[in-house]
Amino acid sequence: MDKPLNTSILSTDWYEFPTMFYEYYFHLGVNWVSGAYNRTKAVRTADIIPEEAIREQLAAVQALRFDEKQIAFLRGTGTFAADPLGFEQYLRDFQFARMDVYAKDGQWMVDTCDLFAETFVTVTINGLLNHYREKQIGISREKVFAEAERTLRAKIPTLRKLPKGSVLEFGTRRAYSPEWQRRELEILLNEVPEIVTATSNVQLALDFGIPWAGTHPHAGVLLEILMALIKIFEHGNFTLEEKIAILRAAHMQFFKNWWKIFPYASRVALTDTFGDDAFWTDWSYDLAYEGRGYRWDSDPWKKWTDRTVAENLKLGIPLTDRYSGKDAVYSDGLDPEAMYAISEYTHTLPTQDAAKRMFRQVLFGWGTDGSNDTGGLKALGFTPISLVFKPKYGFYQGQKLWLVKISNNPAKMTEAPAEFQQLMLQAFGYEMSEHQFVRPVV
Repeated sequence: MDKPLNTSILSTDWYEFPTMFYEYYFHLGVNWVSGAYNRTKAVRTADIIPEEAIREQLAAVQALRFDEKQIAFLRGTGTFAADPLGFEQYLRDFQFARMDVYAKDGQWMVDTCDLFAETFVTVTINGLLNHYREKQIGISREKVFAEAERTLRAKIPTLRKLPKGSVLEFGTRRAYSPEWQRRELEILLNEVPEIVTATSNVQLALDFGIPWAGTHPHAGVLLEILMALIKIFEHGNFTLEEKIAILRAAHMQFFKNWWKIFPYASRVALTDTFGDDAFWTDWSYDLAYEGRGYRWDSDPWKKWTDRTVAENLKLGIPLTDRYSGKDAVYSDGLDPEAMYAISEYTHTLPTQDAAKRMFRQVLFGWGTDGSNDTGGLKALGFTPISLVFKPKYGFYQGQKLWLVKISNNPAKMTEAPAEFQQLMLQAFGYEMSEHQFVRPVV
């Protein structure tokens, strides 16, 4: 390609900055490795993207730095008040860590000890994949964008039926390309500005003069689990019951820490890092009361909705109260029809009785369906891939300690040696058979 895909260090999802601050504030210097991998095994990225191309693009990422205007913007958000001066200096000194690029089973893998690299790596692989697909098929980018725009515009009538301010553009990680995501957002802001009011991409938010939005990722929880594993391996003589107690406590410690350093608006709990059963068993009234709401990222949405409502009522939390109520953020594989169905079910459509609402507010993180739907060209192979970037392992005295994300959806479980998989399954009471009917990731 003749230009970098990543051109600004702010051109990433908002949640990356609170996550970076969390890591800086609580666990600076902890040695751990994250990696990108493609869950859509049928698409062999290493057979399509030349090695020199991915290395060149990642070299451009590693050259990115924070400048004083960008640091001033982050200061102005008020999100990092727990240690503003220290974090600002951290940003001034920040450089991306080394990225190890290698092919495995037909896929490009990228490993790095820098969690902040997540979106930049996924943007690189997705952007290169689609660039070289175009070259293989012999189709111009203009034709691809024209079909993507036609497809997007066909969704706008359904978007217009949704509650005002309910849709957040969350498409950065799996966008067809940064260029198309910008065009997508431009169309949405022109056609449905009262519905689509924010984006997760900080640079786009600044460029278009709209709010940025996002919740926390699974990664922070996994970092706390790593600290628990270090404690377990350091002593070496805990019983299984004691190990389980330590790991379960670490899960909740993440939320306690996040609530401690971030303001109310940032306290949205992602419930499924280890399955909802463990989350709701350990969740407390104090964490619920002091949080803004919950995010759905796996499991059938009706099941998740009903359980979230029931568990909060059990705790005595008034979900629809103006001040102490909770918001629900839905963000897994959504399209406009699904968003409408959820709005209808939760009674948040403008035509419905507000007294029957299930949450104070319902929001939708609209991702791949908006930022990477090429319509009729999907038949030619222009389909999105499920590309993820997750913490993989840490180190304790030379010992690899593997991290395992379990999720309500077994297709989203991360891989690790059997010893660690089994420990996590036991710790969080996860039974595969209970989740086997969850739709697979595509």
